[in-house]
Amino acid sequence: MSIGTGDRQRRLRTTGPGSIIGELSYYAGGLRTSDVTALEPSVLWRFSAQSAERVLTEDPQVSSRFHAALAGMLAQRVIANTRLIRMLRD
Repeated sequence: MSIGTGDRQRRLRTTGPGSIIGELSYYAGGLRTSDVTALEPSVLWRFSAQSAERVLTEDPQVSSRFHAALAGMLAQRVIANTRLIRMLRD
């Protein structure tokens, strides 16, 4: 994942197989916070907000697990980003 444009673009993180990206924009109503560029040939799956809402409405148990998994992942990213900010600040 990267932030910035053109020559001022900076890599923030490299992810691997099975990574979920774009989850923050799901909760933020489509607002994107970074760009993602594949560094090698990749297979990506798109799970639209409309598809998510349909599945999550139809099965409350799946909905609960889905949101809990994303909340856990977002919490881990906040922790990692906080550590990075502290390291850069010091």
